[in-house]
Amino acid sequence: MQGVAKDGDACRAEHAAANEAFAAGRYLQAVQLYTGDAHTTPAASTPSPEDPLPPPTPTPPPTPHTCAGSLQLAPLGTAAAAALAAQLHVNRALALLRLGPEHAAAAVQDSTAALLLDPSSLKAHYRRAAALQLLHR
Repeated sequence: MQGVAKDGDACRAEHAAANEAFAAGRYLQAVQLYTGDAHTTPAASTPSPEDPLPPPTPTPPPTPHTCAGSLQLAPLGTAAAAALAAQLHVNRALALLRLGPEHAAAAVQDSTAALLLDPSSLKAHYRRAAALQLLHR
């Protein structure tokens, strides 16, 4: 549940599920899982890649769930929690880019958040640049 701290195992399981959704081309589901909102979409109604996408929102994407957003990982230290948070932001940025150019602004925000956590992340720099290019900036 969003807003409730999860233990490291639960976070890793959600991260793995998000990675599986991404690998299967279910980018919207991957974004939801990276965000921690998958519980709001029952599995039976999970959109397929062929389903129309919801319109993009002008608001920034939600911060990844407590596994990343608040860094409240009980069994993991601060450095490990920050690394996981950065990875979740980077992965969600790529999923957003795969959803289409209308999600580029959200991908910039996720990549920037990852860079704040890990300034040396090459993936975060690359995904931020790709999103900025789509925005013609």
